[in-house]
Parts: sequence; structure tokens; C-alpha cells
Amino acid sequence: MDAKRFNTTATTDAQALHLLLPNRRLAYADPEQTQPVRIMLKGGDSREFKAEQARQVAALQAKNRQFNGKYDPPLEELETNNRKLYASVVVGFENLENDGVPMQPSDAVEFFKTAPDVFEQVRAFVDDRANFQSGASIA
Repeated sequence: MDAKRFNTTATTDAQALHLLLPNRRLAYADPEQTQPVRIMLKGGDSREFKAEQARQVAALQAKNRQFNGKYDPPLEELETNNRKLYASVVVGFENLENDGVPMQPSDAVEFFKTAPDVFEQVRAFVDDRANFQSGASIA
């Protein structure tokens, strides 16, 4: 077996997560269920995810130095950082609007804050490396 089959760091393609509604049914933008509501995501091994992790670690280390090693970040800061981390791998949205305006990757942090169920779906999807192996196709 070729070792490349295990490589999730080389995959640069985004994969689609078909969102579930809070009632656990697949989300569609139309009654005929031909337009799935999806988020296009890169994985946790992606360059974008690693760069955001590094940025957050550096910021927390700087604050810790500023407070002589006694910085205890508030829960709200940690939650915001977590949403920003996963928002860093949002490539796009399909069939999802906010007040009639198509959602953009820059909307992800606020969307994750107001839709914690969606955030949990995104986090689980991104953390599952199987979704980002070469040849993965998630509909």
C-alpha cells in the first residue's frame, strides 16, 4: 500500500459538509430538496488551520508574558478563538443566506456564534481526517 493514502496534509481541496437542521434532518434551500445547504471546508491539517492556530498561540503567549505568566483567559475569549479557528477553514457556503444576502466566509465567526449546532457540525467534520483524505467526496 502506498503511504500517500494516509496523507491528509497534502489535500488542499475543500470538502462539502451538508448541514443538518436542529431536528437532525438534512437542510435544503428548496421544498423539492434539490439545493443542499452546505459549507465548503478545509481540514484541520490545512495550511489555513495551522496558521490560525499559530496566530492564537502567539497571542496567548504574549498575553501570558504581559501578565508575568499568570494570564487566565476568560471563557468568552477561548470560545471566540475556537470559532475563529474553525472559521479559518471555511471556503464558502452553498444555498445559505442571511437576510437575503448570500453568506460569505467572513460571516462564519458570527454564524457559528448564533448557530452553535452548526459550529458543532463543522468542528466534528473538520476534525475527522477521513473527510480530507485524497479522493474523499462528501455530499
